[in-house]
Amino acid sequence: MGLPLLQTVDTLDADAIAAHLTNDGKFRFSNQPPAEGKQTVRDAPAQLFATIQTMHHENTGLWLGEAGNSAVYEVDVIPIL
Repeated sequence: MGLPLLQTVDTLDADAIAAHLTNDGKFRFSNQPPAEGKQTVRDAPAQLFATIQTMHHENTGLWLGEAGNSAVYEVDVIPIL
C-alpha cells in the first residue's frame, strides 16, 4: 500500500487514524464531506467501521501541493462486509 496513514485506516482503528493528523487536519472518508480536527476525524468512520469486517486500499494516484504542505491521495477501497 505505501502510505502509513492508509495502512492505519485499513486497521479500522479510529484513534490511530486521528493520531496521524494535526489538531486542524482534514480527512475525507469515502464520498462524505471532509472531517476537520482530530476528534471529528476519529468519529467520522465509526458508522462505516461498524458495518465491515476489514478493508484494503489500492493506490491509484498521488498529487502533492506546490508548497509541500498538502497532498491528494486517490485510492480504490475494497471493503469486506
